[in-house]
Amino acid sequence: MQKQSFGSVTVFSLDRRRVEAALQALVETLQHREEVLAVVCFGSWARGEASVGSDIDVLVVLRDSDRPFLERIDRYRPETFPVDLDLFPYTLAEIHRGQPLARTALQTGTVLWARQPLSELLNDAP
Repeated sequence: MQKQSFGSVTVFSLDRRRVEAALQALVETLQHREEVLAVVCFGSWARGEASVGSDIDVLVVLRDSDRPFLERIDRYRPETFPVDLDLFPYTLAEIHRGQPLARTALQTGTVLWARQPLSELLNDAP
């Protein structure tokens, strides 16, 4: 259950099935975008520790992008989502340069979808 409050969402209970369905719909949308190479969930949701008030952290691995990082977020974020969603669309080049958040997500997260095995994606030169 959620309550709209001045543009934000206050969650009173966590409907895991609804969140999982929304996450799956996001993955299905992203996998049809040619520049998207992988989608990785990380943080409390991926560790199975999410509770009321938790957000979902999602890394979107991109082949490349001509847009600055902050402009990419809205390009991949769904219009609605049942809980707060933090989306991190990083390019392979940024990951190869050692972007810390992306590296942590790749090391600790759960791959929801990948165009090819992540080890192959990450070993390819950007």
